[in-house]
Amino acid sequence: MDISARGSNRDGAALRFVAEQLSKRPEAVKILMLVSDGQPADSGYGGSVAEEDLRGIKQEYQRKGILFVAAAIGSDKENIERIYGDSFLDITDLNQLPTKLTNVVKRHIRV
Repeated sequence: MDISARGSNRDGAALRFVAEQLSKRPEAVKILMLVSDGQPADSGYGGSVAEEDLRGIKQEYQRKGILFVAAAIGSDKENIERIYGDSFLDITDLNQLPTKLTNVVKRHIRV
């Protein structure tokens, strides 16, 4: 595999695709977990335009019953928190990722 950072990501398209697939699932609790190391940036898609797109997608699918969790693992946490607001989860220490995500899931599990 040839995976490396190339500085281009169109988060809105990926987020919308996954949210749409998840919205079709029959489960009562639907949690979409996004792990991000920074703000979206692609040719013609960045800054406030991209941020507004992501906020709009989050709001649209929250109305359809999807819970969002945006885990920030990079140095761009302030931007991720600004974009996702109450769905923001600070993962400064990657060792905390499994515990913090598990706690989010446990809060929404209905027995």
